[in-house]
Amino acid sequence: MNLSVEDTERSFIPSDSYLTGYLNTADEYYPSSGIDLFIIFEGTSNIYENKESLADLQSRLSGKSTAPPYIAEPDSEETFSNVMSAFAQHLSTSGSITGVVLGDDKWPTSESDFVSELAAFTSFGNSGQRYYADVSFDENRTTLQAIRVKSEYVRLTKLKGTKVIDDADRQIAAMDATRAMITDWEDLQSAFPYSEKFISIEGFKIIKKELFLNVGLALAAVGVIVLITVASPLTALIITVNVTFCLAEILGFMHALGIAIDSVSVINIVLAVGLSIDYSAHVGHCFMVKGGDDRNLRVLESLSDIGSAVLSGALTTFLAVVVLLFSTSYVFATLSIQFALTGKNTRNVVLLCFIYCHLHCHLSYFQTSFFHSWSWCNTWSYFVTCVTFSLWSETI
Repeated sequence: MNLSVEDTERSFIPSDSYLTGYLNTADEYYPSSGIDLFIIFEGTSNIYENKESLADLQSRLSGKSTAPPYIAEPDSEETFSNVMSAFAQHLSTSGSITGVVLGDDKWPTSESDFVSELAAFTSFGNSGQRYYADVSFDENRTTLQAIRVKSEYVRLTKLKGTKVIDDADRQIAAMDATRAMITDWEDLQSAFPYSEKFISIEGFKIIKKELFLNVGLALAAVGVIVLITVASPLTALIITVNVTFCLAEILGFMHALGIAIDSVSVINIVLAVGLSIDYSAHVGHCFMVKGGDDRNLRVLESLSDIGSAVLSGALTTFLAVVVLLFSTSYVFATLSIQFALTGKNTRNVVLLCFIYCHLHCHLSYFQTSFFHSWSWCNTWSYFVTCVTFSLWSETI
């Protein structure tokens, strides 16, 4: 689909806020670095056994900056920080702090000596104090629980107009590739990656799937409930299809207007399922309660009875939402665009033709012969249907 999942966090800041100017200036002159990545290794025995491999971890992370997992080259302290490599360098150049015996490989000869020497190295006042937060000991600092290695992703952003936003697709690829890479390190103990940004990236990863899953379930529920209430499989099907077309138009206009899939737009789409059913159901139900064998006449009678109510509801709903188009709030502006153009106001003045002509004419069409039932309203209905599918195809 051409509809993209994007980080719209900054969109919640009003365009006239001083923060917008500040952030734009900061992006231009002081662009942020990549996302921090931490790799956590647990267990004293495992860390001691794999000390050489852990000290040389930068070799496993090199050459991964241009393709997933997009990890920055470990060639500076800003992009890579490994307590084990610093500890190994300290032992080989300065020797032991606590006086423990070092072997020919310049490492402590026992696990307990290794832990006590590492605790001393990372204590305040010693050369490894900058790594104090990268090691986890028990309360007595006699048992090593875990270490973490800090790395960094390259800057995974893109331009949208004049704004710099997160590139959700590349961030998802980076997160998944990082997890797969660490899983493949079978010669090391089990480890896991962590980044504060993973919470947002997980949202990027599932939001599109959840959107179509929830909308699909909602449409299925609409079909079942309408079938029970109108007691006509064909009428229930037409009403459900009409609601589906409403959602197709929402997605089409979202693509045309550059509205991304995020928590705000997804909520509005799910709301539109319920908001677009009522008038279609009113029209369908009114048609079903009309007596007689001539469905063309029943269509005209139902339109005469309920048409003014539908039109009034459409106009008042449109007027209630259209004022939000001038809001500087991202939430209200997105809601008004989706509902005023396609969503809730599928019953508005423009798309009221769709409901009247499409729903009424098809109710009539499916009962009478093709040539007798064909009229200007059928022609208009199929024209609007073609336009709807055209908008939908833009999102595929």
